[in-house]
Amino acid sequence: MKRAAPSVLVLLVAFFSATTLAQEQTASPLVQETYWPTHGWRSSTPEAQGMDSEVLAQAFDYVRQSKDWLQFMLDLPMLAEPGSKFEYCSGGIHLLSGIISQTTGSSALEFARRELFQPLGIEDVIWPSDPQGVSHGWGDLHLRPRDMAKIGYLWLNQGRWEGRQIVPAEWMQAATHAHSHPGRGNVEYGYGFWVYPQRGEYEALGRGGQRITVTPAENRVVVFTGGEFEPGDIGKFIGESIKSDQPLPENQAGHSRLAAAVSAAARPPEAPATPMSKAISGRKYVVEANPLGLKSFSLTFSAHNEAVAHLELADGRVEQRPLGLDGIPRLSPGGRFGLPVALQGRWETNSTFVFDYDEVANINSYRFRLTFVHDEVSIELSEKTGLVDAKFQGKSVGN
Repeated sequence: MKRAAPSVLVLLVAFFSATTLAQEQTASPLVQETYWPTHGWRSSTPEAQGMDSEVLAQAFDYVRQSKDWLQFMLDLPMLAEPGSKFEYCSGGIHLLSGIISQTTGSSALEFARRELFQPLGIEDVIWPSDPQGVSHGWGDLHLRPRDMAKIGYLWLNQGRWEGRQIVPAEWMQAATHAHSHPGRGNVEYGYGFWVYPQRGEYEALGRGGQRITVTPAENRVVVFTGGEFEPGDIGKFIGESIKSDQPLPENQAGHSRLAAAVSAAARPPEAPATPMSKAISGRKYVVEANPLGLKSFSLTFSAHNEAVAHLELADGRVEQRPLGLDGIPRLSPGGRFGLPVALQGRWETNSTFVFDYDEVANINSYRFRLTFVHDEVSIELSEKTGLVDAKFQGKSVGN
């Protein structure tokens, strides 16, 4: 998952805030300060929210060119009075991670391992940092679904875990209530949480379909991981399927229908080939500058249901990965942070081959649409959550 990081960050703030308040002998466990809510990319595309993906991608590149990301944010001018306007700001939530580092003397990841993850038995965690060692405040926190559910269960129980109060209950109560008004539908914003008063739910919401949703009245925690789908659409069916706290009478017809649907989904489709498969197989194509830094590629069609993709990147990396042609992604190791990558593709027309490069646990999933004409190839590159959308050309060499 990626975007639960803000919700985890504000939990960490609760830890050292509670400690500082105790040291200062403040009567109330809560401090009411001016709150400037921040949030990064939602699971829908930026265009669906009236924003331009390309401009946003350029903004991230602009920030990452800076040697000091925190100072970069602090040097930016204010566009509005803090607390007066709801605005997405991934850099703003990164400042919160910097505050944790400065206050505790350790990164947000190190602090979380000690104060949050260890008590919950969470061990398998990835959380990258900026050049100064500050954990990415806006996201990039990788957790297994079961561990995401543990955090949701902690929230459901007002910060209590196995008889120990991990997070102050008063703070959890405040954090999961509305403190800002995004002005879109029936959603409000708490301290790093999206809050839905009419549904009685709150959640951590991440780009690409990552969610931890808590419904206290129904004693329910639902976790989503994945991409290219809207979790709210799936969540509707999950909510409707839960009928009772007790076993229900058997529904043989419904069970048979479910089993048939699962079986049908597991059957791979045919993997049709075209004459172009043989014509381009093994040929190297050098491409123009592009957002991924791809320098060249080749596709080798040596089997009916599987191909091999050979990718050379501007940073010197060379990847050779299996690519499923039968509707089944082929997993291979060695992606970012050592996590696996999955590739699958198909011939859309006699001359157009489409394949997906899915980073799986890293959320990003890229789609390449390659149209071959003689020695040239036209490439349309997109990322399923709107992160990248580009077109560029390539030409066959050495053949």
